Amino acid sequence: MNFELFVIYIIVWALGLRWGRTLFAQLGILDKPWKDVPARDPVPTLQWVVVIFLFIVLLYISKVMLDLDYIGREFLGLFVWGGIIAAMSVVDEMWRIVDSRYRLSAGVRLVVQVLVAGAARYLSGVWLTELSIPLLGYIQLSDFTSLLATIARFVLFTNAINRSDGIYGLATGMSSIGFLTIFLLLGLVVFPGYEFMSLGQSELLIRVQIISLALFVLSLLATILEYKPRWLLRDVWVMYFGFALGYLSLLWWAKIGTIIVVLALPLFDAIWVMIDRLRKGVSPFDGTWIHLHYRLMTMGRNRHEVRAFIRWWSLFFMTVMLSLGTDRVGKLLVFGAMALIFFGANIYLFRIKKLPYEYIAQNEKGYEE
Repeated sequence: MNFELFVIYIIVWALGLRWGRTLFAQLGILDKPWKDVPARDPVPTLQWVVVIFLFIVLLYISKVMLDLDYIGREFLGLFVWGGIIAAMSVVDEMWRIVDSRYRLSAGVRLVVQVLVAGAARYLSGVWLTELSIPLLGYIQLSDFTSLLATIARFVLFTNAINRSDGIYGLATGMSSIGFLTIFLLLGLVVFPGYEFMSLGQSELLIRVQIISLALFVLSLLATILEYKPRWLLRDVWVMYFGFALGYLSLLWWAKIGTIIVVLALPLFDAIWVMIDRLRKGVSPFDGTWIHLHYRLMTMGRNRHEVRAFIRWWSLFFMTVMLSLGTDRVGKLLVFGAMALIFFGANIYLFRIKKLPYEYIAQNEKGYEE
């Protein structure tokens, strides 16, 4: 039945992407270049709506007509609650395409994300129940603390991936590395290292692995297509990818700190920018030109170099974390070193040395250097 699930994904992508691109191109609903990226033609961004629609149809056919009943409440929640995030982004994207003056406010987007996280917590049973701290053991969370931690995790993952979308192919590339990490971690560490799992737990994680692999393929495909770009995802699927990473990494043994280390650059950057904007009395949820990729470009790096640096950094630490296996102390040390390097370097460069770090997009002459 896991094979059927993967086949459904492949059918959806093959048909949905092709039909969706043709449909929105014919309707003229295209994304026009922004001021910072003039060197490209208008491209479609809403073709992913067709993918979602076809996926729902094929799920219904497989469940009712083919009697393939393998979608539990956990995975139904991934599609339903993630679908709400995507639907909100569709509305926002349509407004932006019609008239760039109209956007959903940061407050509305945050409220929707919090409500979705709460729904995942109470209706789908996906939440943080305890914290595992090396040398100290497990710390049980109260219901209220669990709710806050779960909401914070979903909001952080969703916005961290979305905010790395300032360079085409960066957010989708980071998403593909995240999904690949979950897939490999389950196969190389969790299944061999935790042999006492029940049959139900094992089946749940097999489904997590299959969906992670499917989303890896989709996000990798999107990364390739966004490079030129031939089409874009924008918030419609980028925010869904972020939500899905937070969601899948909370399911039982997939509840991992490894994914946080692998995606540390966008996650730490989201925290850095939030603190920076709060210091200045500005909303931390509005768009900004001071994210990591912009800071690196302000320091003289081009988009190719920034993409390569962030991706190879993440792939390197994915390899390190997987090689540590079940060594939680070693993983904690890597996490601590990552945090010290990231925040220490930023404090030194932009607080002590006071280097400029707000990117001026209007001064750029073309998209790819």
